[in-house]
Amino acid sequence: MKKLLWIAVMVISLSLAAQNPRFGITGGYNLTTKNLSIENTDLADIFNRKEINMTTSGFFIGGLLDVEFSEKFYLQTELNYNRIFFKEDYGLNLLAIALVAKYYIAKPVYLQIGPYLDSYMDDFSIGLGLTTGLGVDISDDFFISARYSFGIMERINMDILFLGIIGLQESTNYLQIGVGYKF
Repeated sequence: MKKLLWIAVMVISLSLAAQNPRFGITGGYNLTTKNLSIENTDLADIFNRKEINMTTSGFFIGGLLDVEFSEKFYLQTELNYNRIFFKEDYGLNLLAIALVAKYYIAKPVYLQIGPYLDSYMDDFSIGLGLTTGLGVDISDDFFISARYSFGIMERINMDILFLGIIGLQESTNYLQIGVGYKF
């Protein structure tokens, strides 16, 4: 977690040296798919299957720093809190840091792509993924965006590592549709 915060501080520091940094807020709808693949035959017998897929919805809210490097190229760093609901009384809390390159194909429309690092705050699993999407600036301050984020490696679950459970692979993918405001 210390490394994650250090990376965020470095990116923000470098970004502030660029042109026209703008802070903002963002939030919206989150559709999440959590996939578990059970390679361990003992665990597969307990769950009576080899794969478990769960899809559910929730919301996200967070802050961003948008930095202009040229008329068409921007770099946006984000720190988002995601609340994912699986049942009425059960949900997960996810914290995600993204570093997204924005390329304006024709103003006000832009493409987004970049890596993200996320962590479930409930079970302390860590994931690395790639996010890609499309956004539209409604004005100089307001924007809407839609992006799909998918895990590119198996999640590292600290509880599973501590218990020594081998053969359980987990990935998380999510679709986010949101709005934002830049100050």
